[in-house]
Amino acid sequence: MLREGLIKCVEARIAETLSGEFSLKALDGLRSFAARTRYCGQHLNRMASGSGRIVYDMGDGTVLKLAKNPKGVAQNNVESEPFMQQYDVVAKVTESSAQDTWLVAQKAEKMTTAKFKAINGYTFKVFKECLWAYHQQSKGKNTPWPSEYLEVSEDEFYQEITDLMGNYDMPYGDLARPSTYGVVGNKVVLTDYGLTSYVYEEHYAPKKKPSHGYGY
Repeated sequence: MLREGLIKCVEARIAETLSGEFSLKALDGLRSFAARTRYCGQHLNRMASGSGRIVYDMGDGTVLKLAKNPKGVAQNNVESEPFMQQYDVVAKVTESSAQDTWLVAQKAEKMTTAKFKAINGYTFKVFKECLWAYHQQSKGKNTPWPSEYLEVSEDEFYQEITDLMGNYDMPYGDLARPSTYGVVGNKVVLTDYGLTSYVYEEHYAPKKKPSHGYGY
């Protein structure tokens, strides 16, 4: 069944290319960020845009995350990484380019704090407080746990998010924003998870001016 599904997918992509409709194969053939952005803008509905990527609705329950600069490429690389995709709390990547210029992922509904509580059983505010304490304690600071910590700490969602913080050095600030999450089915997932501390330092942090060694 899986092989048949893959064959149908390939046939569909070829048909799209021949008919002049949007195709990932055609997108891969474009060699500049600007050309890829123009092409996607002609064929797909734009949903959102950040400093590194543009998100388009593919119309089939998935979204295309298109890198518009090296920042976006780095974020796509993180999200499509195989080990990252083993986590249940991320919107799954279904396809990606070899150069990380684009990826296709599950489309999620907007998450609200009300939806978060209905699904996870505790408030987003409590989640943030527990996440902050974890973040601070991982840096050696003696920040007390919230009173609800024991309950939240047993939740698989919270456990996986803190695991991601530890394994990928994800910044607390992004993980504490409701807009970083979405809802797929009846599950809260990360929809924007490509900004690790490494990616930030390499592509976002202000570059320090070189010292000339004059002693002042």
